[in-house]
Amino acid sequence: MLRRGCRQQQKLPNGIGGRIDTVVSQDGGYWFYEIKTAMSARACIRDALAQLLEYAYWPGAREASRLIIVGEPELDAMPFTLGPPASAGSCSS
Repeated sequence: MLRRGCRQQQKLPNGIGGRIDTVVSQDGGYWFYEIKTAMSARACIRDALAQLLEYAYWPGAREASRLIIVGEPELDAMPFTLGPPASAGSCSS
């Protein structure tokens, strides 16, 4: 159920020839949802992330205030980091 003032649109054109699975207009912004059916949370994220980034940041695309990935698998137990992997080596000699 959506909050008051929210409007849901399914399969909204993304402005670059594709369609976004679900878009919710909320608080003057758009929330883009990409729905995936992969067998693991990691696979859902890998499948959806590039699509969401393209939908939100391609020139001429709608601007999103939130990007949300939806999938059935539970999140994996491994920690999430935004930086390079801990095992990444240095490029200097």
